[in-house]
Order: sequence, then structure tokens, then C-alpha cells
Amino acid sequence: MKVFWSPLARQRVLEIAEWIRWDKPGAAARWGERLLAEVETLAELPRRGRVVPELERPEVRELLSGTTG
Repeated sequence: MKVFWSPLARQRVLEIAEWIRWDKPGAAARWGERLLAEVETLAELPRRGRVVPELERPEVRELLSGTTG
């Protein structure tokens, strides 16, 4: 299975990474690496994420992640 990022998702990731980088540059890099690694697991485990409640479409999933430290 292939993981697709929407243009909005890509934009949000860049915005979040930039926001983190202002305060903690190293944390922003770690956050980005962890995010990409977690998302890539969906290629092998597509049902790992939860169905997005607002959409109620089983093929659209989201992963929730904690904050950086």
C-alpha cells in the first residue's frame, strides 16, 4: 500500500516544524523524523491509524502523536 499526503497535510507539517524550530531546532528535526517514520508504517499497517471521525471513511486514517520533549 502507498501512503499519500494531501497538500494541506504537507503544508501543516512544514508550518509545525518551523514553529518548533523557533524554540528548539534539534527538537524540530527529531519531530519531523519521528513523524515521517510513523507515517511510513501505514504502508505496511494501513489500519494502524484511526478512522477520521468527521469523515467516517475507513480508507482515511489519522495517527495521533505526543509532543516533543
